[in-house]
Amino acid sequence: MYKLEEVNSEGQKLLRLINPVLGIEALIYPDAGASLQYLSVAGKEVIGLPDLWAYDSCYASALLFPFANRIENATYSYNGETYHLTANEGETGHAIHGLVAKSVFTMEKFEQKDNEARLEFSYTSSGKDLGFPFLFEFKLVYLLGPSYVKIELQFLNTGHQSFPFTFGWHPYFRLDATSKNTIRFSGVSKALIDESGITRSMVLQDSNPVLDWTKNIDDCFLLNDSIVQWDSKGSNYNLEMDGMDYIQLFSVPGQDYVAIEPVSAPSNSFNNEIGLQHLEPERIFTSFCKLSWT
Repeated sequence: MYKLEEVNSEGQKLLRLINPVLGIEALIYPDAGASLQYLSVAGKEVIGLPDLWAYDSCYASALLFPFANRIENATYSYNGETYHLTANEGETGHAIHGLVAKSVFTMEKFEQKDNEARLEFSYTSSGKDLGFPFLFEFKLVYLLGPSYVKIELQFLNTGHQSFPFTFGWHPYFRLDATSKNTIRFSGVSKALIDESGITRSMVLQDSNPVLDWTKNIDDCFLLNDSIVQWDSKGSNYNLEMDGMDYIQLFSVPGQDYVAIEPVSAPSNSFNNEIGLQHLEPERIFTSFCKLSWT
């Protein structure tokens, strides 16, 4: 059975979900975009927050919507109108990682059945976000089982006009040097990214890229089958995505953490339109990603 408790840590409210029989512990922060910032299985940290890093700057396990990654100069045009987002990446002047990562989510339901726990959260936009005056409702579900965590996403356009969107998840996985070298996926193309993190084009590449983990990795790939796998400390991990055809990889300098981020598009999609989608009024878009281990 799972036990859910509310904890206040350094002024932050968090939800601690534990199953001592399965050896699972998860920490979810409702006031920080309902982000799953910590997951351990059988005493091994799987997802975590890099040492001495703050959530506000690294977006650990943030859900990214209505855009993932960066928007160049925090500016885009849509249906003949130009919009100016908050330039929240100070060193570049870009907008980064959407509008909900630091928002307060409401927990709607907690239930469990057999060896699975289900937590439902929701967030409703006000339409007053700078540069994104569109109305939407975001519903989020975490399913934790004995050998998996599944994240279900649902976006509803509650306004009267369509809007552009991309989305993603930004977890940091605890991987040492040996584990990093086991990351494998089938790629189609790689984003050509400039020095400020903006995608200029997609270029064809070998289907099984070899990554040099002795260098800092910050790359985005279009996947062939939406699956990424790796091995760590005797366990095999499988990350499966639906509706997220790209993977962004970022290695934390000098630490045993790698951001393996399922995203639906590379950076600057609101301008280059690579992977960009549109949600019509009263329409719903659903997606999921699932991490499993053996």
